[in-house]
Amino acid sequence: MVPAGAALRPDLRFRLALVTDAGSGPGREVATRLARLGAAVLVADPDAAAARATAAGVAERRTRSWSFAADVTRPDDRLLLAARARDLGGADLLVTAARGDDLDGAAHLARLFLDDLATRRGRRDHPGAVVLTAPGHLADALRAHVTAFAADAAGARVHGLVADPVDDEGVRRTAAAALDLLVRSTTGEVVAV
Repeated sequence: MVPAGAALRPDLRFRLALVTDAGSGPGREVATRLARLGAAVLVADPDAAAARATAAGVAERRTRSWSFAADVTRPDDRLLLAARARDLGGADLLVTAARGDDLDGAAHLARLFLDDLATRRGRRDHPGAVVLTAPGHLADALRAHVTAFAADAAGARVHGLVADPVDDEGVRRTAAAALDLLVRSTTGEVVAV
């Protein structure tokens, strides 16, 4: 029995999470929080040194981590990142952020992730989850992508997160909201932080 007031934690052990822009800010915080919950993390960031630093922090949580230098605005980087996730057995969770005004790159990575879900090794009991994040000025485009993905996600949960973190508290709130969305049982929700 769970004590009154205790938060239920998802069992993320043996899950692989792919987090983009994880070298700093909300992406780094999401990667660290996922590691605390037992998920292995593929850390992607355009800055290879920042990706390595976050992956080292994840490894300190006694979970597996890998770093990968990738910019989701670049088509070749998205394809290489998806291939790396497949090499690791396939990702179960994806948290990816728009870079600048380019939400299409993150959306394309989400499509690659959703297409690869059926080929994951050994973890088909978990449907997979995606959180697409974007700044407020891209909220309408984010809603359109989430709606389209949710309609054909074959059981995966797809969510959107509108966030413009400007300080450490905003980074923490954004990361907490992303994790909350990852573990929800519904799909198609877009929330603002």
